[in-house]
Amino acid sequence: MNDFPSLDLSVLTARQREVIEMHYSSCVSFAGIAMFLGVSKSTVQVHHNRALGKLRASCDVIRKPHISRTHDTTQA
Repeated sequence: MNDFPSLDLSVLTARQREVIEMHYSSCVSFAGIAMFLGVSKSTVQVHHNRALGKLRASCDVIRKPHISRTHDTTQA
């Protein structure tokens, strides 16, 4: 995953790394990954979520996007 050279993928299991690389580097859907690996889509989602949790814990690079809930209430 050259887009994120600072991520330490060594914290992931081989399967978690495979799911992350397929999903983000190759743009494969969870359903497509599940079919390729011979597991259920929900199993892929579990590997994905656990991998993101490990990556978040290991660095400050991945963060949930901040969504501003403010809006302009003035009338023009």
